[in-house]
Amino acid sequence: MWHDNSGLKSAWNLDRIEIQDKLAEEKYVFPCNRWLATSEDDGQICRELVVVDERARKLERRRTLSRKASVISNVDGVDLEAKGVSPFVPFWHLLSFLVVFVVWLNHAKYWQVKLNDLS
Repeated sequence: MWHDNSGLKSAWNLDRIEIQDKLAEEKYVFPCNRWLATSEDDGQICRELVVVDERARKLERRRTLSRKASVISNVDGVDLEAKGVSPFVPFWHLLSFLVVFVVWLNHAKYWQVKLNDLS
C-alpha cells in the first residue's frame, strides 16, 4: 500500500485493509496499524502488508481477551499473571522457613556465647 503524498494533509493512518470475496465467501485482512506519511511515525509512505487468516485473527483476539482476564497486576510494564499453584509450593515454603529458622537459631546461639564471654 502506498500513496504519493500529494495534497494538503496527505497523512494517512492505516489500520487495516479488508477484502471480501463474495464468490468464495471469504474475507482477507491485511493489518497495518501504521501511518503512511512523511510527517508522522517513521516517515514512510509505502507499506508492505501481509494477509492474516481471519480464523487466526479471531483466535488471537480470544487469547488476548483471556490473557487480559488472567493478568492480576502490572508492575513497571511487566504483567504478573495468575497461574495455577504447583503441589510442591507448600513444601518449598516449609523448607524455606526451616532454613531461615535454623540460621536464626545459630545466630542466636552465637550471640548468646559472645554475650556470656563479655560478662
